[in-house]
Amino acid sequence: MLREAGLAFAFCLMDLAVYWDPLPVAGRPAEQAEIVAFALLGYLPLVWRRRAPVLVFWWLWLHGSLLSGALLYLVAPGYLPLTGMLLAVYTVATQASRRTSLIVLAAMIVPALRDGAYHAYVALLSGQAVKYFLIQTALHAVYAFVAWNVGRARLLADLNARRDVEAREAVMLERLSIARELHDIVAHAVTIMVLHTAGARRLLTLQPDRATAALDQSETMGRQAMDELRRMLVVLRGAPTRGGPAPTDSAMPERPALHGSGWPARSARPEWQAGGSPGLADLPALTNRISAAGVSVELAVHGDTSAVPPEVQLVAFRVAQEALTNVTRHAGPGAAATLTAHCAGEVLALSVVDDGRGDPQLALLGLSTGHGLRGLEERVIQTGGTLTYGPQPTGGYAVTARLPIRAGLLPTLAVTP
Repeated sequence: MLREAGLAFAFCLMDLAVYWDPLPVAGRPAEQAEIVAFALLGYLPLVWRRRAPVLVFWWLWLHGSLLSGALLYLVAPGYLPLTGMLLAVYTVATQASRRTSLIVLAAMIVPALRDGAYHAYVALLSGQAVKYFLIQTALHAVYAFVAWNVGRARLLADLNARRDVEAREAVMLERLSIARELHDIVAHAVTIMVLHTAGARRLLTLQPDRATAALDQSETMGRQAMDELRRMLVVLRGAPTRGGPAPTDSAMPERPALHGSGWPARSARPEWQAGGSPGLADLPALTNRISAAGVSVELAVHGDTSAVPPEVQLVAFRVAQEALTNVTRHAGPGAAATLTAHCAGEVLALSVVDDGRGDPQLALLGLSTGHGLRGLEERVIQTGGTLTYGPQPTGGYAVTARLPIRAGLLPTLAVTP
């Protein structure tokens, strides 16, 4: 506000210095004070030019065109306000629509004609009235057009800068989404493979059959992880499938649409997640892999899950995957966990609770990247859900997610740690 007040005062002084001829009121301080007061009255609304640019312009237009013209010889002889109107034209051009700004620009013909008529009257005795009328009118019209054009150029530059920022934000969000997916795929697979390999090494001489089965499980887990990575990378790189057409620009993932808050729209799921993404139907296979690694998992699914959208199913699966993988890392083999998915009404609730009674010597804490739960928070928040996690009073750990089946059902986006 202070900056705008200072700017308005500076423009008022400049206007008086350039567009006021003090000769008609020389030696009459009372009339000079009236002219200064008249100028300040017109320029005062410039303080609110950014809040109400159109209203401020019309006030300055009324002050500079009609009032100054009607009271030219009564109150403000020789004073023709202009710079405030030019600033108002610029402000309207930077904030209003093109149609509104063109109306404002067209209205500037009135002060231009006013100024031309005044100078023509002054030059009437010299016989150059027409010349001065045309010159002054044209000059004021050019001033107004330049102010409008500079304002529109500023608006265009701001819009382009905003688009660049949105594009960078979209790229960053896409990278974060890819990083979360890579973490979930690789961290889970590596954890299970290391557990199976460690178990196979201990059983290799005493129980070779069980060691072979553990190595088979490790190989299967590695192949499944590679299949998931391959599906994602094929879409990201736009590579053709075997025997398929060559990639084109249209095959590349589109930039996610942005809301006013900057987050991608919930329906704008990245293309690399669109096909072949795991869901609730893959929970039994997930629990089998975890059970084969030494953690007993009990799975319970309640309610009709057929109406749950694929993107919500993917988030639910990743929550279960990360939570169960953490059980194998932190509780270790021998622990017991319960995975429950409950679809009631318009909310899918998923929880993973373990008893923390695994073998601590086999808990592979070094495999944790430290980003798993944070990635889950971002995933759940992006769907409009909530995530809670923490140790249990009786031992063990619990992770619970509530995901809306449709957008906007859970108003809060805060994560409760």
